Amino acid sequence: AKELLDSGVANGGMIAKIKACIRATGNPLTRCVIIDGNRKNALVKEIEEGGTGTLIYNPQGE
Repeated sequence: AKELLDSGVANGGMIAKIKACIRATGNPLTRCVIIDGNRKNALVKEIEEGGTGTLIYNPQGE
């Protein structure tokens, strides 16, 4: 995730979301998913269908 910020790939509203995921993926939480809240049933689809969100995880917490 830090690489996305450092390289400039992430821009606009994604920067705040990625920074929040970086903070969240400490102990005990190791995974964070960014989903499109404007899509109908986005959270249900993420959980039940494997989702289309962006997964950010801490490999050291696995």
